[in-house]
Amino acid sequence: MKEDRFENKDKLFLFLTNTIKSQLGSLHMDKIHYHIESVRGLNVLRIDVQAASDPCYLIGDKLDHFYIRTGPSTTD
Repeated sequence: MKEDRFENKDKLFLFLTNTIKSQLGSLHMDKIHYHIESVRGLNVLRIDVQAASDPCYLIGDKLDHFYIRTGPSTTD
């Protein structure tokens, strides 16, 4: 199994926070929770995302994208 490139979990969390803020902005950061948990002896990054009452847009390539989750599928 290949290890990640992060020196420790704090560096991983900093990278993840910066990536989320750069792609989604900081408005919905309070809805995103992550931590490391052990699964069958392996460390796994778990990310839980709560539903937001306001829309959240993906920022990229100078365009904003809005995705809607409908049952088991996603549309944009």
